[in-house]
Amino acid sequence: RHTSDDELVVMHDSSVNRTTNGEGSVSEMTLKEVTALKLNGHNESKAVYGGDFTCELVPTLAEAFALTKGRLFVDLDTKTSRIDLVVTAIEQAGVIDEVFVSVPDPKSAAPARALNPKIRVQIRPDSAAELETALKLLPKRPPEVIEVPTAKAAALAPAADKIGAKIFCNG
Repeated sequence: RHTSDDELVVMHDSSVNRTTNGEGSVSEMTLKEVTALKLNGHNESKAVYGGDFTCELVPTLAEAFALTKGRLFVDLDTKTSRIDLVVTAIEQAGVIDEVFVSVPDPKSAAPARALNPKIRVQIRPDSAAELETALKLLPKRPPEVIEVPTAKAAALAPAADKIGAKIFCNG
């Protein structure tokens, strides 16, 4: 997500209310305000992951990339309309070959690729027709990953295979 001063932080929700000791919308807070918040280790995350995370602060995307660089591949579920900031962060961190930019709307993939043709993208079509429409938005290079619900994987697998994309099932 992006902050009011156009910085990127790692935050799933649009507000900080559920996961931190603060309140408010990420996009209406500055980087300094968001990164000063402590993670709330006493909610669902404690039950799922165990432990107490209340000593940890909200990380920036750059900090997350510094931890993952050379260690793992990142499926970056973008939660911002500022795809330009995301592309710049990937470039600055030197992780262009270690990140998929996952976009909820395939229309966001085209601007990412326009900014840097090497950006790897993951799209989320719900049907073969949506996939076909999405592919028209990326005529030079199809997406590397297509995320689909498990129940729709068999139906979309032939189309993904045809363009050399991998299927990722999420639920």
